[in-house]
Order: sequence, then structure tokens, then C-alpha cells
Amino acid sequence: MTAAAMMLSLPTAAQVERSLGLLLRRAVEASMQPAATHCRFAAAGSYHGGDRTPLAWLAADLPLAAHLAAALSLVPADAADDRVRAGALDDTLRENFAEVLNVGARLIVRDDAGRLTLLQTAFGEPAVAALLPPATARLRRAVFKVEVDGYAEGLLGLWGAA
Repeated sequence: MTAAAMMLSLPTAAQVERSLGLLLRRAVEASMQPAATHCRFAAAGSYHGGDRTPLAWLAADLPLAAHLAAALSLVPADAADDRVRAGALDDTLRENFAEVLNVGARLIVRDDAGRLTLLQTAFGEPAVAALLPPATARLRRAVFKVEVDGYAEGLLGLWGAA
């Protein structure tokens, strides 16, 4: 099956909650937002199915990226808030969020039962904008508001081959 013929299924809010909750070992609430929700994504990853052609993308705004990354290694929420105020993740939180992106490959399901693998990461709005697909691309898109217990909330976007 070629990448062009492959279909990807994006997760439901319950699947986002379950996957992130298992990773972070804490309660996560997710709710679907309108696909046209505007967001300034600050951290993102692309995924491929083996031939290094991007098939899917996952991105988070700065508050969510900082707090998911902090929650992963039990960094206090205040430290994540400091990075949000500073306008960028530090090296530790970038590394932690890259692990969130790695596990995020499980959120997107291929119709051929193949596996997606993290291809590339990007941090900072210019780099993320260059990584994410253009708005005109024919892709499935889902946007979730995600809140991590004891941490903050933010927006998570996913795109996949239609």
C-alpha cells in the first residue's frame, strides 16, 4: 500500500486521555475542539511509516508542551509556568516533550495495521510552522483541549493522511 493510499485514524478524546494518562501516570482530561480552532503551536513532531515520508503530525501549544514535558518527569508545574512565561522550553523540557511525541505515535492508527515512527521534532513557532503541513493539505485534523491533573491545560493538534 502506498503512502497516498493509506488512511490514518485520529484518536478520540477518550483515547487521548487514556494514552497520555498512562504515560504520565496521572489523570488527563481531553475534549475535542472545532478543527478550525486557531492555535500557536510551539512544539511538534512528524511521523512516518517506514519510508521517511511524513504521514502524520502532532503539535502542542507552549503551555501544553511545557506541562506535558514537566509532568513526564515530575518537574513541578511552577517550573513549566516559568518556561511558558519565558516563551520557550528549556533543554530538559524539550527532551521530555520529544518523548511525549515518541509515545504519541500510538495515538494515530494506520488502516493497514502498520506502525508509525517519530521522524522529526521541532520547537519554537517558526520551526514548528515549517514542519507542520500547510493548511491547504488534504489531511484529517483533530484538535483537543487537554488538561493534566496538577498541571495546566493547552491545545493538542493531530493531522493524518486522509
